[in-house]
Amino acid sequence: MEFGSWTNGLSWGASNAYDNYYLATPYIKGIQEGKYSTKELDEKVRRVLRLFYRTTMNPDKPHGFLCSDQHYATAKQVAEEGIVLLKNKKNVLPIDVKKAKKVLVVGENAIKMMTVGGGSSSLKVQKEILPLDGLKARLSKEGISVDYARGYVGDVITFTVNVKNVGKRAGAEVVQLYIHDVKSSIDRPYKELKGFQKIYLQPGDNKDVNITIQKDALSYYDEATASWKAEAGLFEALVGNAADNLKLKKTFELK
Repeated sequence: MEFGSWTNGLSWGASNAYDNYYLATPYIKGIQEGKYSTKELDEKVRRVLRLFYRTTMNPDKPHGFLCSDQHYATAKQVAEEGIVLLKNKKNVLPIDVKKAKKVLVVGENAIKMMTVGGGSSSLKVQKEILPLDGLKARLSKEGISVDYARGYVGDVITFTVNVKNVGKRAGAEVVQLYIHDVKSSIDRPYKELKGFQKIYLQPGDNKDVNITIQKDALSYYDEATASWKAEAGLFEALVGNAADNLKLKKTFELK
């Protein structure tokens, strides 16, 4: 049910849409008509009262506190033990940190805040660690880089450039990746920004920057078919720190 709409999603409604849930007014009506007994209802009420007696109504209940290290440790344990492995092709998991050099994480849930729900499902947390951030923090200790792609990966390309701070002061730089369709059947911008990454370096330091794109980054919207299309052919990857300062170029082909 869409929040704010009536139970049937159309025009019919009552003073409160929640009254029409199966265990609300229809359930009461079923008891009154003799369709159901009160056995199940009594048991449900008994469970609620039992919880009240053991918590809020208990005069000897201990005073607790929120957001403690123990809470976070328990939350971490619950998350770890609640993971369900649906597929493990070629036994890539667990990751062999002695052999792996790069890991690609795919999917919206890797960067989605799970505590931001609606109504009673919304939580106000002191801190939340995204799966992608957790993987980066853990694997970086082993010298393993982590790339991310939001959607399904069919054709993935990763561009790697080495950035060095040749100045005398620490500073940040934004590496930008543009894509140029060498021969398109429609009019497209000469270059389109498809990825970027900010890096911070101390004087004299250098580091590899990885920017990953997938097939949809090469696509255009076809009005005739109302769909996205990626034409086979040559493309150019243009890399620099500004749209008018793209000093690196690499040609690749989409088949």
